Amino acid sequence: MEKNFITLSRDFSIDEKTTGHMVVEIASSNLLIKFWLPVIIAVIGLLGTIGQPVLHSLGLLYAPEPYYRIDPNWWSYDKLNDKFNLRIALQPVHEEMFVKKSELGDWRLFLCVREKDEAIDFSKDKYKFIGGPFILKTIMEHSVKTDRDFTRKLIEAKKSAQCCIVLVHKSISVGDTFCPSAFGSNVVKVPRAVAVTVE
Repeated sequence: MEKNFITLSRDFSIDEKTTGHMVVEIASSNLLIKFWLPVIIAVIGLLGTIGQPVLHSLGLLYAPEPYYRIDPNWWSYDKLNDKFNLRIALQPVHEEMFVKKSELGDWRLFLCVREKDEAIDFSKDKYKFIGGPFILKTIMEHSVKTDRDFTRKLIEAKKSAQCCIVLVHKSISVGDTFCPSAFGSNVVKVPRAVAVTVE
């Protein structure tokens, strides 16, 4: 069979009793391709399904969305004006620590000042000197107003002022006093606290 025509030999006489057999020859390579193609496609799909999460976790597939942490890099206590001054940097990190880049607008910064007390965890204390809410920016400089009695007690007791840095979700309302541990960690995050001696 060539070019879709059947060629019969003239060396044979054909009548109504002649039996004919058609032999169709198919190249073996075509059969192998038809057999293995679905298998190869299935294996590629399986490898993609298994490998995608692994490559994603290693950061090789695409860059993960960065998270941000709060880094205080300067603080002081102004005893003449009874203020705790703090400069904070918002630093991007690739670990899941505090706030995703896409969620920065959902959080507000509060600064809570107290007398440093090792006996009470700063995230569990109740604060009456509160600054905020402040919008999260790359570099922030904020202050918290206290009062004369607070400053005088710190100086007399030779104690330090401590500022607790708190991230509060915009759905939470902060009143005149604030205890960060009274809320869940999904809406109130306490990255750290810094202290300074008042002399």
